[in-house]
Amino acid sequence: MFGPTKTFVMHIAALGFVASFSFIGSYLLFKITDWFIPLRVSDRDELDGLDLSQHGESLMESASTRSEEPQTYIHINEGATA
Repeated sequence: MFGPTKTFVMHIAALGFVASFSFIGSYLLFKITDWFIPLRVSDRDELDGLDLSQHGESLMESASTRSEEPQTYIHINEGATA
C-alpha cells in the first residue's frame, strides 16, 4: 500500500535487535554492579525496616522523642453526603 513490505520487515528486525541488545546490555551491567555492590538488602533488613537498617532511624523513636503536646485533628466534610 504505502511502501515495500521488505522495508517494514527490516524495520521490525532492527527494532527487535535494538530491544534485545538494550535488554542484554542492561542486564549484564546490573549483574556486574551487583557483584561489587549488592543491590538487594537481606530478608532480615526488610523485616526490620529499611529506615532502621539503611539509615539508622526509626519512626517510632522519632514519635516518642517529640513533645507531649496534644495533637489536633481536623475532620473535613464530616457527615457530608455526595
